[in-house]
Amino acid sequence: MRANFPYLIPDRDRYGVMRYYVRRHGRKIRIREKPGTEGFHLAYAEAMLALDPTAAEQREVLKHASAGTLGWLAARYFASAEFRRLDPKSQRVRRSVIEDCLREPRKPGADDVMRDCPMTALSSAHVKMLRDRKSEMPGAANNRRKYLSSMFGWAVEDGLMRSNPAREIRRIGYASDGIHTWTPTRLDNSRRGTRSAPRRGSRSVSCSISESVAAMSSRSVASMSKMDG
Repeated sequence: MRANFPYLIPDRDRYGVMRYYVRRHGRKIRIREKPGTEGFHLAYAEAMLALDPTAAEQREVLKHASAGTLGWLAARYFASAEFRRLDPKSQRVRRSVIEDCLREPRKPGADDVMRDCPMTALSSAHVKMLRDRKSEMPGAANNRRKYLSSMFGWAVEDGLMRSNPAREIRRIGYASDGIHTWTPTRLDNSRRGTRSAPRRGSRSVSCSISESVAAMSSRSVASMSKMDG
């Protein structure tokens, strides 16, 4: 499975270097990390957060979280010394990922969300459910599992949980030799509420990482500079 990055647009400059941008709501941010790396995934997640006009409103998810719930645990984690030791970029991404999990319905179509799930009822099945709801974007799915596991690991050490329910859940495997990007046409379609499937084999849709590296090497251009919860 290849990693899918909605709103990611490829652009080759005049020197043959492939550049990547996240373009959304009329704005764009360049991703300077090397595709296929953890840094690239982190930079993409941060760009998506920065371009989301509702990000500030979504922070309301932590308000009114009852004691002993997943939302309560997340609020304590964000205030912890362990979380504050992360660099600002990692904090923003990790918090965004975890808060996104808190907004997920506990069951399809249900009104109650994971924020209100009692910690005593939390299980590995919940973590698997949250991971699988992002299965079309393996990188995002794995980030959910990873950042939840970090939070639960902190909670176990702090005496707030007996075990880490995320440890039993595996990462979703996917190919690291290519990424799915969006063409301008597909981006325009998404704004109008329509979708167009990416064309297999299209240079503008699926950009080979090895191709990018070869293009840079052949022109003696420096490699791309290096780049959550």
